[in-house]
Amino acid sequence: MRTYDLQITVVIATYNRFDLLKRALNSVRRQVIPVYEVIVVDDCSTDETSNIRKYYPEVKLLKQSENGGPGPARNLGIMAASGNFVLILDDDDELVVDCTSVVYRRLSDITNLDRFPVVQFAHSNGRLTNFERFKLVKLEDYWSGAITGDFQPLINVKQFKDLELSYPDNRIGGENLLWWHIADDYGIPTWYDTIGLVNDDATLRLTSVISQIRHSKQHLALAIQTLSIFGSKMEIQNPKMFHSRLLAVFVYAKLSGDEDSMHRSMVDLRRTASPPVFSILRILSIVPLKLFTILFTAYRRAER
Repeated sequence: MRTYDLQITVVIATYNRFDLLKRALNSVRRQVIPVYEVIVVDDCSTDETSNIRKYYPEVKLLKQSENGGPGPARNLGIMAASGNFVLILDDDDELVVDCTSVVYRRLSDITNLDRFPVVQFAHSNGRLTNFERFKLVKLEDYWSGAITGDFQPLINVKQFKDLELSYPDNRIGGENLLWWHIADDYGIPTWYDTIGLVNDDATLRLTSVISQIRHSKQHLALAIQTLSIFGSKMEIQNPKMFHSRLLAVFVYAKLSGDEDSMHRSMVDLRRTASPPVFSILRILSIVPLKLFTILFTAYRRAER
């Protein structure tokens, strides 16, 4: 694909992060090569987000009819994009000043770009093992740790739509299921060039302990969905990851009060966990929810 054929639409899904959103949009404005279009999808914010065009008139503002999480918001932005590529930017992150320059240069070097539904570039915490500059990432690379951290997706709009791909509609994210599916079926051209900066100053992140407890039902649904799609392959190719997903079902089922899902997970955990660990799980399954929540919070914070 020739450089001048690339039309990049930046899509930012946001919810009650007006100040952080402005920082993200400022990073888009600073690009050496301007983007083709900027779309902000407001996921029913109650702050000043609805007035964002007062400060950024170039923005196309879309509003969700109800708060549904980042997945549905991003899908709406992709469907509304006029550019042939969509760069997904989180509302609390930023683009480096030469992001579009790097993207245009790298993509113009690929002759078969149109056959890939998505390509990706490194965020500031993204890593490819052995310091590879480029890799066609497959499913096993995600599962083996050959790719770690965050990467900035750039979506080929026509391919994405033709293949009827979409972000999961789970309100706590789960986009890894989308990347795993695409990597398994098509591969994802991945560059180690850093085009985005990951920030951690949002007041409440989806990965925080508070969010995990508050949205335990959604985390449970995502863990169950992950096992239903990839469980059989994961059990063979990466037993450790399979065990961790079973543990996730157990933990979030306990937190959300779903006794049936918790006991079903224990059937599988009996064969994946060591006897001492399974004994601990049996005890945890019957402790009061308040105590379990305290233990979960302490454990997650000790991990950091």
